[in-house]
Amino acid sequence: MLRIISMILIVMHHFSVHGGFDFTESGITFNRIWVQILSGGGRLGVDLFILISGYFLVNSECKPKKLLKLVLQVTEYAAFCTVLLVLTGEIQVNSVTDAIQLAKTALLPIPFGEYWFATTYFLLYLFSPYLNCLIKSMGKRMHFKFVVTGLIIWCIFPSFTGASFSFNYLAWFIVLYFIAAYFKLYPVQMESKRIWIRLCAAGSFVLLLVLIIVVDLLSTRYPFFRGMVENVREMNRAVTVVCAVLMFLAFQTLHIQSKFINRVAATTFGIYLFHDNPQIRNLLWIKIFHGNTHSGSPYFILYSAAVIAAVFCVGSIIEAVRLYLSKVIRQFYSRLSLKSE
Repeated sequence: MLRIISMILIVMHHFSVHGGFDFTESGITFNRIWVQILSGGGRLGVDLFILISGYFLVNSECKPKKLLKLVLQVTEYAAFCTVLLVLTGEIQVNSVTDAIQLAKTALLPIPFGEYWFATTYFLLYLFSPYLNCLIKSMGKRMHFKFVVTGLIIWCIFPSFTGASFSFNYLAWFIVLYFIAAYFKLYPVQMESKRIWIRLCAAGSFVLLLVLIIVVDLLSTRYPFFRGMVENVREMNRAVTVVCAVLMFLAFQTLHIQSKFINRVAATTFGIYLFHDNPQIRNLLWIKIFHGNTHSGSPYFILYSAAVIAAVFCVGSIIEAVRLYLSKVIRQFYSRLSLKSE
């Protein structure tokens, strides 16, 4: 369920930042505030995805089969999106250089960083066995110190001073991985405090959205605040991290059993690979949904909700079909191998 919520937040964020919205710096409208609200959870969703992954990966092995499935999934989407846009004329191939560049990103999307998250997650998964060895050899006290050090360097300092300490996504994912692993290996008894944890999680999310709105509104009057909204909602900022951890802990106290939820959750990574393909973004948000042309509409909230729901559902269906076809192909080859024996 948390994976589904995370992906909804990410789709909302992409609608906001890739929709081509151009509100005047001096104009304060409800639709402008709504766009900022939609933008608030994207980086939070990324943090949640890594926390979920770290929680389960710390006690598992990095299997070549799973790594290959990840590579194939990313490559299939990159190739599919590229071919689709070339055939529809959205991408023009005017030279051999253009063709080579397209081939590189379509056939080798992870090495060439077609999807920044997929590339970083691939590296995290690849190095997870070594991270697990380190985690299990350091003990609880050293583990806690590692987490605190990582948070001070890449969360506290950037949040309050703007210092980067050569921040990069892989380093931050490792910090999140260690946080999730800590809760897995040294579980905190939360059943008696589950109501408080849920309230704090909800409160921290509201605080994050309020900060984004306030900073954006201040930027319309004071040049000092211009461009700071992106900094406030970044994945390694204090409020975002606190909110992610609290939401993660809050969902640990829930007891839900649903095959439907699990099936939808299994498609979430595919939803990301489809809708946030760099080649697809402009076509999806600008040419198909025309989000920026509705920015002044009194029905903008309903429109944005419908678009976000449509992108999530269509992406989920596409991934479900891909999973089904993959299953059929595996069964076909399995039968062939049995006949050959």
